[in-house]
Amino acid sequence: MTRKRYSTPPSVNYSEILSTIVSLVRKLKAFVNQHCSIEIGTPGTISSIDGMPHNSNTTFLNRQPISSDLELELGRPIRIEIENDANCFILFEAIDGDGCDNKTVFSVILGTGVGGGIVHRQKLLKRRLHISREWSHNELEIDGGPLYYCGQYGCVETSVGTRVGI
Repeated sequence: MTRKRYSTPPSVNYSEILSTIVSLVRKLKAFVNQHCSIEIGTPGTISSIDGMPHNSNTTFLNRQPISSDLELELGRPIRIEIENDANCFILFEAIDGDGCDNKTVFSVILGTGVGGGIVHRQKLLKRRLHISREWSHNELEIDGGPLYYCGQYGCVETSVGTRVGI
């Protein structure tokens, strides 16, 4: 697997992000000798009315045909998953990554927050409110611990993530 990251400038717009993604894909092709999938994960939801992203914190993606625009520009299929970052990560690992030969895959992301997900038979397991087994909000500290934004005390995220005290 090859990875390359670009920082997102604060004033980026839709056409600039398309151009950046196209440039990134073309640069990575130099490292890959075989056909590979192109997968993009971004926060938000897909509208059942127009099939486009909505509710993304990357607001310039809202109501934009990013999938078809990228497919047109790159001349190949694109897979876009509109989910939270942990769910996107685990889903892609389970389908095309190191977990692709396993029936059930669990993954953890540690950073400013703590996330995780479970994929079974290449389907993300979800609960109410479109949340995939948010284990980071399980109680870790038996004596309570700090109050977290979810309203619970002592969540895994308050002890492991760097966003404590929100």
